[in-house]
Amino acid sequence: ENTTFLALVVQARAIHLVTQACLALEEAHAAGIIHRDIKPHNLFVTEVDGDADFVKLLDFGVVRFRAVTPGDQRLTYTGALIGTPVYLAPELWGGATADERSDIYALGVTLCFLLTGREALAGSWPRDAPPVPPALEALVRRCVAVRPEERVPSARELRRSLADLGSTWTRTDAARFWRDAEPA
Repeated sequence: ENTTFLALVVQARAIHLVTQACLALEEAHAAGIIHRDIKPHNLFVTEVDGDADFVKLLDFGVVRFRAVTPGDQRLTYTGALIGTPVYLAPELWGGATADERSDIYALGVTLCFLLTGREALAGSWPRDAPPVPPALEALVRRCVAVRPEERVPSARELRRSLADLGSTWTRTDAARFWRDAEPA
C-alpha cells in the first residue's frame, strides 16, 4: 500500500517536471532552437516564487538552429555526433539532422528515467522497470519511437498529453516533498 502511494507521488512529480520542461522546449522550438542534449542533468529544479519544483532547462551549449542563414557560423562540425549517447534519438546515430522530434525522444527517455530510475531504449520500455499506468507507459513509448514520424510531434502536444493523464502535483506537494527529503 505504501509502495503504491510512493509510486503515485513519483509519477505525479515526474509528470509535473516534464510538463515544465515541455514549456521551455516549446519556447526554444518556437524560436527555431533545437536543444540536442535533453537529459535529467540539464533539468535544474529550483524554487521560484514559492514554487519548490520549478524546472529550468539548462545547457544550451550544443543547440542547433533550425534555419541557418548565409554567414552564420556553425557551432558544430557537419557529421559531429552531439549529445549524451543514451538520450540520442536513433536517427541521429545514422547522421540525420536533429529536430524537434529528437528533443522529444530525449525528453521521453528522461521521463522514463524519472518514473523508473532506468532509461528507455529506442521504442521500448525497460524490462525490469517498475510498472506505471498503461497510458503513461504508452506515452513514453510513443516519445521514444524508433521512427521520428511515430513520435509525439511537438513539446506542446506532449504537454497536452501529459495533462490528459490527470495527474496533479501542487506547490504544497512540492514543499512537502522537499521538507521530507531534508536530512534530519
